[in-house]
Amino acid sequence: MDNVPVEYPVNTAEDLSLFVSDQKENGWEALTDQKKAFCHAYTMEYNHRESAVEVGFAANSGIRLLRDPLVAAYLAHLQDLQLTSNIITKEYINTNYMKLLEIATGQVEMPIMLATGEQVYGKKVMVGEATNILKEMSKSIEYAKDTGTKSAAVSVSINFGSLLGDSGPPVVIDQNVIDTDG
Repeated sequence: MDNVPVEYPVNTAEDLSLFVSDQKENGWEALTDQKKAFCHAYTMEYNHRESAVEVGFAANSGIRLLRDPLVAAYLAHLQDLQLTSNIITKEYINTNYMKLLEIATGQVEMPIMLATGEQVYGKKVMVGEATNILKEMSKSIEYAKDTGTKSAAVSVSINFGSLLGDSGPPVVIDQNVIDTDG
């Protein structure tokens, strides 16, 4: 079990409020680097279990960390910063598209419902979804430069067989024009 101490020199809610204000002014020195890293990971994923594991805590520590008053205050501080710094960046979009692309190309197991109603986990290749993700990514990285038209030439070559262990020829998706209006 991870050691996730929640001990601060406070006795009342007023003391806690003063302590948090002091921490904010002094760079959150009472928070360990690991707890700060958890907060940063959490603001990207909003998944306490994955964020905890990502920074070296046990998965079940994430919920306890969120209940830590100083961690909660630091998270609120980070969220305030994000509101003023425009969190939706190209990097944020591309990071999330890459996660979706891993799922769509069958690199990640996901729940699959069988005809019998049973749920199993497996990898599933979704060519159409993968193609759409790549089209959207091309927009976000400005592959489809604004030339006054709403189209761009795209040629995508994906060897889905190699993802599944086959060594067959790649699947080639060649679309001369992509409608960027959706």
